[in-house]
Amino acid sequence: MAVPIEARAYGPDSTPEEIEALRARVIYDPAGFVVYDEIPVFTPFSLGVMFEKVAEIEREHGLKNYAMFVDLSDTHPPDAAARDRVRELLEERSEVARLAVFSGMNMFLNVAVKFVASRFLKNKKLDIFKSRDQALLELRRG
Repeated sequence: MAVPIEARAYGPDSTPEEIEALRARVIYDPAGFVVYDEIPVFTPFSLGVMFEKVAEIEREHGLKNYAMFVDLSDTHPPDAAARDRVRELLEERSEVARLAVFSGMNMFLNVAVKFVASRFLKNKKLDIFKSRDQALLELRRG
């Protein structure tokens, strides 16, 4: 049974079970995109763990120019170090052509998403959805 993710920062001192629980929040959808469920308090460490899983999925499924769905609905605003790490990691994921975000209709978080993703989005598409189901349905339709 997976260890539940708590609303706290995860760092290098995380247990193997906690690391596996972080990784379990990133999955491949058979429609050809990545589903990434962010944790409540994300850190450069947790981002690294979870984005490594994204990279593994890219390699395993040969993903090119794919969409990535990110659920931020349970996320607290990140600190500067986490925001910088998100930018770096998104830039490394050059095969992501579309970023679809669900933030739980949090207007401030939507603004932050646009700000953080601005460097990454040069020729990529950003969609912010009002519901998780709406986002996943649209992505599955292609």
